Amino acid sequence: MYNKNNLEVTAIAASNKYDDGRVVFGPRATWATDGHRLMLVTRSRESNPSEYPPHNGRNACLPTREIMVSKEDGEKMKKMIPKIKHMPILANIAFAGEEDEKPIFYASDLSAINEIRPIQRGAPPKLKGIFPHKKPVFSISVNAKILYELLRAISNTLSEHRPFVKLDFFSGDEAIRIKARNQETGQSVIALIMPVKD
Repeated sequence: MYNKNNLEVTAIAASNKYDDGRVVFGPRATWATDGHRLMLVTRSRESNPSEYPPHNGRNACLPTREIMVSKEDGEKMKKMIPKIKHMPILANIAFAGEEDEKPIFYASDLSAINEIRPIQRGAPPKLKGIFPHKKPVFSISVNAKILYELLRAISNTLSEHRPFVKLDFFSGDEAIRIKARNQETGQSVIALIMPVKD
């Protein structure tokens, strides 16, 4: 089963005239990429398929392989997840196997069931060939919301044609410096964000 966090990867999937996007559902995680960035979200430890309501004689289960669907179908599945706080198990979309080579996903709020049978989009690329193989030089933790707000503010100062920033790392406990320049106005931007302790 997959919760709303798993479906957030749909935002990363490509969506343009050359590519309608790809979202991958696997036994342990969901992930998507647009060629420039990649996002992977592991399944919740609280999502036990055996506790989810069955559908048309089918029990919720985990896929035995990775299933790749379009971004459009991924977004539809995200909207299907019920917003039920008092029954967290229902705040998921479940996989119920395949029929006629189409995967079956469904969501239940106990009063109704929504089903989707997305068209598979071929075989997903191998993650082993995408992720770096070397260990990181060092790791820094930052507040994701603060980083998002800072980058959004910097982005608003930049040209649409060159919205680039440079990240400078000094050590694991010093501030990260973010530098940018608006080529049209000649203005420079320098920002700092402090790391946080895990």
